[in-house]
Amino acid sequence: MKTKKGFTLIELLIVIAIIGILSAALLPTILNAPARGRDAARTGQLNSIVAALEAYNSDFGKYPQADGCIGDEGGETVFVDDTSASVLGNYFAGGTPPQDPSGDRTITGEATGCPAMGLYYYHYVGEVGVAEYILSTVMELENNNNSDTDPTSIAAGTPVVYGGTDYYILVK
Repeated sequence: MKTKKGFTLIELLIVIAIIGILSAALLPTILNAPARGRDAARTGQLNSIVAALEAYNSDFGKYPQADGCIGDEGGETVFVDDTSASVLGNYFAGGTPPQDPSGDRTITGEATGCPAMGLYYYHYVGEVGVAEYILSTVMELENNNNSDTDPTSIAAGTPVVYGGTDYYILVK
């Protein structure tokens, strides 16, 4: 008598079901990986802006006094403007500020100003010992933030919480 070797239909179905369950569990993680990477790049770029601001402070003994956007929007460089001069340009590698990792992006919803354009927002506070400046950007993934409060409202002293808009805010 010969014995047949091979898999039964039930064994194959069980293996396919296990593979399906594992792939369904891993799919959200795999799909969000590029967005997580772009958000990590945004936090890294905030740190490079901090380094530029600290170098500026080291040279002039003060931080830029005006509020504004920092970034590169559609090939047009945008800086914090202090007495009509782009004061931070020389403090970035290559003389250009960081560009949003996803290119030109416009955030829909309740975000306004610099973060809505995918740029980084700078606000001069100037209270030594409390906070000297605020830097912020809008993150791409929900819950990949440290605040859902609009940074411009923090600057104005009346924090407004926005549902669904995830800000990453650095206060120095």
